[in-house]
Amino acid sequence: MALPASNFVAMTSSVVREPTKALFNAIGGLGYTPIVITRESNREGIGSVLGPQALDTAIFCRDLNDPLSTSAQVEKALQGRDLHLQSLINVVDLLTPSMLMTCDRIGLSFPFLETYKQCRTKSRARAVLRSADLSSLQFELIDLFDDARTPSLTYPFVAKPIMGAGSAFVYRVSDAGQWSGYRDALRNEMTGTDEQIDGVQPFRQIMVEEFARGQMFQVDGFCFEGKLHVCGLGLKFHEVIDGCFKQGFREVGGIQYRPFSIPDHAATDLKIVNWADRVCGALGFRYGTFHLEGMLCSNSIELVEMNPRPGGSEVVPIVEAISGVNLSRQLPRLWMEKAPTQFPEPTETHSVLYAILYPPKPTTIRAIQPAARINTPLPDTAEARWLPEKSLKAGSPVGEAEGEEYLGEVHISGYMPTDTAALRRDVERLARWASQDGHLIEFDDPDSTHDQ
Repeated sequence: MALPASNFVAMTSSVVREPTKALFNAIGGLGYTPIVITRESNREGIGSVLGPQALDTAIFCRDLNDPLSTSAQVEKALQGRDLHLQSLINVVDLLTPSMLMTCDRIGLSFPFLETYKQCRTKSRARAVLRSADLSSLQFELIDLFDDARTPSLTYPFVAKPIMGAGSAFVYRVSDAGQWSGYRDALRNEMTGTDEQIDGVQPFRQIMVEEFARGQMFQVDGFCFEGKLHVCGLGLKFHEVIDGCFKQGFREVGGIQYRPFSIPDHAATDLKIVNWADRVCGALGFRYGTFHLEGMLCSNSIELVEMNPRPGGSEVVPIVEAISGVNLSRQLPRLWMEKAPTQFPEPTETHSVLYAILYPPKPTTIRAIQPAARINTPLPDTAEARWLPEKSLKAGSPVGEAEGEEYLGEVHISGYMPTDTAALRRDVERLARWASQDGHLIEFDDPDSTHDQ
């Protein structure tokens, strides 16, 4: 029996992995026929991971990062099959321009699309929050390919791609010399083409905004029928990396916890939750999962970024441990405005402290400990686990490319901080200990010829 044309839901996939399969199956479980939009190089992976039916229906693109090429190929494939999509799910931040241009080209509109745009186009998010009196930060768009155009903001300010992913090319600019270096570095990574996507030019424009000082936090959860459901809160700590334009901020670690579970923090939690509720309302969140990052400043709260998807790295399993909600599992349901199958409830784990490991310098891994329970130098802590990046093994070269490169995380469940300063000290102490050669990873001499 032929399926109705509106029964097809597309999903983007940059790399074919188990999460790809989970999303593919979840879309099918909702009664839709999933169509994967992916790279030509993923043809074998689609067949082996998702199966022959997915291989037959997939749309393979030459360059998924090229919005013009991708949107044209998707349009041609859909016209050739006489298919009309009901929605297009994208959780890969780097593919935002391709996803939005594809929707525009094929005339695809769905309820969550406008919310998605207002979150992923960072200048729109800032403008919306300023209009709703939820932000006071000044910002402006700068054409990096116009040498005469320089920011009017006072140093220091933060520069970031308009539709960027994570902390890539997010940099605190402190003077004219740093601005010149940042501009040249990012300009080398951009095409300079003037395609308009959602009213901006993401391949030649960037956003600069006032630098907000304070304590960074995160909120993870979802909205259903316009109601906010917070599954977890978190406090995060970063270090500034001057001169590394590709990643000017690096997350050291932090804590994720059930709201109102930390003594003496209830008033702050309530303030954050109420503010997040207003932010979701301003951005049009009626349905959908989100990962919000903000800054607790001395007299205000400011948005750092709002992602219309679950958090990356180990955020999803941590949030599930403290709330019972798997946000990745709820994503396709809420994207399609279906009721979630899980709501946040108290669990045995009220918090998880985490520290992130990075390469010390360009080198090769000599040995890496598998995932396991471990002992750490922090006193009076409960269960600790080491979670290495799954792709790493002995012989893997690391640290050769500038930017974000996780080697793994150490998690301590049930951690109870006494105050923010003590929490930061423990996070930094744990990160230093875990990063020392031989504790969890052994490295070769960085001068060795590991590429031979």
